[in-house]
Amino acid sequence: MNKTWFVLLTALLPSLVLAGGQGGEHEASTWSSLMFPAFNAALFFSFLVYKLKTPVRNHFIEKAKSVSETFDRAQVKSKEAQVKYEALEEKLRNVSKEAEKIMSDSNAQANEFENKYMGEVNGRIEKSKQDSIQRSLAEKNSLVNQLNKKTAEAVVSKTKMLIGDDHQTKSLVTKKLLEGVR
Repeated sequence: MNKTWFVLLTALLPSLVLAGGQGGEHEASTWSSLMFPAFNAALFFSFLVYKLKTPVRNHFIEKAKSVSETFDRAQVKSKEAQVKYEALEEKLRNVSKEAEKIMSDSNAQANEFENKYMGEVNGRIEKSKQDSIQRSLAEKNSLVNQLNKKTAEAVVSKTKMLIGDDHQTKSLVTKKLLEGVR
């Protein structure tokens, strides 16, 4: 397109200068003196129109196609944007419902966790109670056995001492023991 403007200006300016006047005289122009330059200008513009008609037409056709394609793309993008807008608008309408659902789900999960945790804690407490009861019983039995053992040892040692000192008691105990063996 720049080439066309260059050709137009280089051809038009000399024509305008030549058509401007005759040797610097300031006389009034007549039809006859302007006819040849006007014919040259008309011939030149006709030639330009003839030569530039196809490129200009093609240029405008390409521009029209480009604008049409851009418009079609814009319509497609507009429809996509409208669909997205409607989807987002629907989500915004349902935000409070979704928030309530999320809150109820989280509360249910928290309650479930709390119940499960409390069950575990209560189970541990119960097991701990059972373990302490078993430990206490085992310790009590151990202490009772030690006490019985010490009591038996004390009784035996006291009995030995009593039997060992008295001769008559010794013979009586020996007799009773032999009767129990037979």
